[in-house]
Amino acid sequence: MKILDGANSTEDFNVTENTFILPANKIVQVIFPPSEDDEAHPFHLHGNNFWLIKSNSSAEINTANPVKRDVASVGSAGTIMRFSTANPGPWFFHCHIFWHFQAGLATVMASGLDQIRKEVHPTPAWERLCPAYDALPVDKQ
Repeated sequence: MKILDGANSTEDFNVTENTFILPANKIVQVIFPPSEDDEAHPFHLHGNNFWLIKSNSSAEINTANPVKRDVASVGSAGTIMRFSTANPGPWFFHCHIFWHFQAGLATVMASGLDQIRKEVHPTPAWERLCPAYDALPVDKQ
């Protein structure tokens, strides 16, 4: 709803919302650097496929003909992904291990904001969701 209400930059979102505003029709690279975390995290991007430039299981960087996926393992060896922002929307990018996702290992990659505002028209039922949610006790929100 913030996008429909005019949010245009990452700063328009609360830091806890983990939202990144990306330019439309560009290629974005996401780098997960090598880390001490020896657990593999299956990361999934909704609304897009990405090119796997460097997988967690290889040191090779492949920009010539990288495999295309919507899920890839992220872990200690590092991973590099690239995706196009040609599909407008707020796309969820998260770890598929449920409790990791619940703990916040997730973000929203939003692109094409002007196109979203032009094409998305919430129904009256949709407009009633926020007041209904806001009326819930804090422990239920």
